[in-house]
Amino acid sequence: MKLALPLLLLFAMLTPSGADGGDPLARYRWKNRVIVLGAPNSTDAALQEQKALLAGDPVGLSDRDLVVVEILGADRDQARKDLKLGNEFSAALVGKDGGVKLRSDKPISLKQLYQLIDSMPMRQSEMRRAE
Repeated sequence: MKLALPLLLLFAMLTPSGADGGDPLARYRWKNRVIVLGAPNSTDAALQEQKALLAGDPVGLSDRDLVVVEILGADRDQARKDLKLGNEFSAALVGKDGGVKLRSDKPISLKQLYQLIDSMPMRQSEMRRAE
C-alpha cells in the first residue's frame, strides 16, 4: 500500500481547456511524455491492470518524465477522436513533441514502454546529459 500515495500524485484527469486552443495535452508538451489511458469507467479490468503495472515503478516513470492521464466515460469522446483510441480500454503514449508514439487496446508492459521511450532521440539525449 506504500505505492498508493505516489500513484495518486502521478495520475491526472484529462479535462478540456479553452486556454490552450482545446488541446488538453498542451500543458505537457516539451515537458512530459504522457500515457493516456482511456476506459468506459474506472472499474474497467484492463485499466486497473495498466494502472497496477505503472504503479510498480514510479521511479522509472519519473526518470522518463512520464505522466499518466486517465480519461473515462463521456469525457473521452474528443480525446478518442484526437488520439484514435478505441471504445473500450485503450492506451496511447504521447511524446514530448505531442506526437502519438504507440497505441494499444491492451495494457502495455513496462518493458515495452521503456524500450520504446529509451529508443527515442530526445530520451537518448536526456540520458547522455544525465551521465
